Amino acid sequence: MNTQPNLPADEVAPRANGLFPDLSTLRYNQTAKGGGFDVRVESSGIGVQRRVIEFHPEAWAKFVASPQFEESYKLSMARLLLQQAVDRFN
Repeated sequence: MNTQPNLPADEVAPRANGLFPDLSTLRYNQTAKGGGFDVRVESSGIGVQRRVIEFHPEAWAKFVASPQFEESYKLSMARLLLQQAVDRFN
């Protein structure tokens, strides 16, 4: 566990790549875990039966309270948008 020097030992500053799961590694019937959200796409047979997004309110509250919140959030959103754009590229 990597800690920031200005934080207590049991706290880690939110990282932009940790708020949302890495969707590039998403596989059917496996949970992709992120710091604030988990994602699961369920499939049995042909097609997708269900998409589940799980929210972690405790992790989100910690993230929002962090002094690095604004910067980390903007970086998280930029990464998510870039990933969506790359996923659409054929």
